[in-house]
Amino acid sequence: MSQNYVELRGPAGLPVNVCVGFDRRLNELFCNVLADEADESDYSGACMFNAQSVDEIGKVLDSVGLKVPVAVLKAANEDMQANRQTVVRRFDAEGNLLAEQFL
Repeated sequence: MSQNYVELRGPAGLPVNVCVGFDRRLNELFCNVLADEADESDYSGACMFNAQSVDEIGKVLDSVGLKVPVAVLKAANEDMQANRQTVVRRFDAEGNLLAEQFL
C-alpha cells in the first residue's frame, strides 16, 4: 500500500491531514481525511475508496476546500501505475517531498 501524506489548512484554518494512496491488494486508489473533531464533519464526503483516478480524488478534495498539491496526487498515480507495494511519503503543503520510506 502506498500512502502519501500532506498536512493542509482547511477552510476554517484548522489543520487537516490528507492521505492519498494506492492499495495494491485491493487494486484501488483511496483518500482519507483526518481532521480535528470540531472540523471532522466537513470532510465526511472526502474519504474515498475505490476511486477511479487521482483526478477524481482531487476534484472531491477541492469540493470541500482542500487544495492537495499536484505532487501528492502524482505520487499516488505513479504508485498505481508501478503497482508499488509499500511506500510512505510525507509532503509539505506546497508539494515538496519531505520524507520517503520504502518498507
